[in-house]
Amino acid sequence: ALRNHLIHIDDLIALQESRMRGLHEEFERDVRILKEEYDREKSDIARTHDAETQELHEMIETIREEEVAKLRQIRDNFLAEKEQTRNKNVEEAETMKMDLIKKIDSLDNAFEVEFQQYMHETEPRTQKYSEMLDANTKTTEAIYGMSVDINRTKKKTQKLALKAAQIKRENDDRNEALRREKDTIIRHYHDLKKKMAKLRSQKEEHLGTLVTNSLHCMEKLRSYQSLGERILKTAELCRKLETEKEKVLPFYQSDPDAQEESDQMVEKIQGVDPHSYNEFKQLDNFYKRYNKVNLDKLAIQKQKATLEKENLFFKNLLKQYLDGVSVNDDVINNNNPLLVVNNRVNLNRPPVVMEDGAATTYIEGNTVVNNLARQHENNYH
Repeated sequence: ALRNHLIHIDDLIALQESRMRGLHEEFERDVRILKEEYDREKSDIARTHDAETQELHEMIETIREEEVAKLRQIRDNFLAEKEQTRNKNVEEAETMKMDLIKKIDSLDNAFEVEFQQYMHETEPRTQKYSEMLDANTKTTEAIYGMSVDINRTKKKTQKLALKAAQIKRENDDRNEALRREKDTIIRHYHDLKKKMAKLRSQKEEHLGTLVTNSLHCMEKLRSYQSLGERILKTAELCRKLETEKEKVLPFYQSDPDAQEESDQMVEKIQGVDPHSYNEFKQLDNFYKRYNKVNLDKLAIQKQKATLEKENLFFKNLLKQYLDGVSVNDDVINNNNPLLVVNNRVNLNRPPVVMEDGAATTYIEGNTVVNNLARQHENNYH
C-alpha cells in the first residue's frame, strides 16, 4: 500500500511537473509575442514621433521666417510714418509759431495802448493812494506805539494785580499760620500748665516721701547706732571672757586651698564683679569671729541639752529611789520598784549599750540555772 501510495505520488509529481513545464512554455511564448508586439509598436511610435517632430520643426522655422518678415515690414512702416509725422509736426509748429508771433505783437500793442490810457486815468488816484499809504504808515506806527503802551500798561496792571493777589494770599497764609501758631502756643501753654501742676504735685509727694524716708532713715541709723554701741559693749564684755588662746589668736587660719577654690568659683559665676567680691572679703575676719561664736553657741546648746537630759535622768532615778524607800498611795498607784512581776522591776533605767570592741562574756549553763533557782527560792520563801 505504501509503495502504491508512493508510486501514485510520484505520478502526481511527474504530472504536476509536466503541467508546470507546459505552463512555463506557454508563458514564455506569450512573453515573446508580447515583446515582439511591444517592439513593433515602439518602433512605429518612434517613427511617428520623429516624423511629427520634423514636421513641427519645419512649421516653427516657417513661422519664424514669416514673423521676421512681418517685423521687418512693420519696422519699415513705423520709420516711414515717423518721418512723415515729424515733417508734418515741424511744418505745423512753424505755422503756429508765426501765428503766435503775430498775435503777441498785436497784443503787445494793445497792452501798451491800454497801459498808457490806464496810467493817464489812474495817475491822480495813484498819487492820492501814495499819500494815503504814507498816512496809513504813520497811523499804523502811531497805533503800534499806542498798542505797545497799552500792552505794557496792561501787563503792568496784570503784574500788579497778581502781586496784590499774591501778597493777599501770603498775608492770608501768614495770618492763618499765625492763628494756628497762636492756638498751638495756647494749647502748649495749657499743657505746660497742667504738666507743671502735675509735676508740682508729684514733687510735693516726692518731697513728702523723701522727708518720711529721711525720718525713717534717721530712725534706722539711730537703731544701727544703738546696735553698734551694744555690739561694742558686748565685744568689750566678750573680750573679758576670752581665753588666752583667743586673745593671742582671735581669728582662725583659713585653708589656702579652699580659699583659692572659692576664688575660682567666684570667677566662674556670671554677674559677679570680682572687685565687689574683694570688697566683701574685707569682712572675712568678722565672719570668722561670727562663725566661731555660732559654733560655740551650738556647742553650748548641745552641751546644755545633754546636761538637761542627764539632770532629768538623775531626777527620775532619785524619785524612783525615794519611791522605793517610802510607801504611800501615789507610789502604789503608779509604777514603782516595790512590785516585781515575772521577775521584772518597774524601774526606769537607761538601756544597756555594748561598747564597740568590748569582749563578750560567756556564762556556763549550770551557773545560770542555779542562779535562776536561787532567785526563785528567794522570791517565794
